[in-house]
Amino acid sequence: MECPTCRRQYFGAPALALARSSLEKMEKHRRPQNPEVANLLNILGNLLSDMGKHEEARPVYLRALAMNEVALGEDHPEVAISLNNLGAFHKETGSLEEALRLYKRALAIFEAAYGRQHAHVGSTVNNIGVLMQ
Repeated sequence: MECPTCRRQYFGAPALALARSSLEKMEKHRRPQNPEVANLLNILGNLLSDMGKHEEARPVYLRALAMNEVALGEDHPEVAISLNNLGAFHKETGSLEEALRLYKRALAIFEAAYGRQHAHVGSTVNNIGVLMQ
C-alpha cells in the first residue's frame, strides 16, 4: 500500500496498519456511504486476504460492496470492482460457485459500462477462465 503523504510503499503488517489508520481517519471525515471509503475497504480486504486473514477479509469486502451499491448504484463499475475482489476472495477460499456468480455479475456491469474491448472486461473474463480450469 502506498502512503498518501510520502508515497512510500508498504507491505504486510505495516501496510495493514497504514490501511486501518487511513480508514479510521477517512471514516471520521467522510459521509457514511462514500466511494473513497469503499475503495480503501477494498484495499484493506485485499491486504487481509493476501495475509491469509480470510475471516477478517470477508466482512470488509462485503462492506465495500454494500457501500458502493448504496453510493453509486448496483450497476456502477466501482461495484463491479468490489464484485471482482469478492469473487477472488471466494476463489481463494474454495467457494467456486459463489466466485463464478460474482465474476459473472461484474462482467455484465463492465460490459454494459465500457463495451467488450475494455481492460476490465478482459481481466474479468480471465478471472472466469482461471476459475473454470
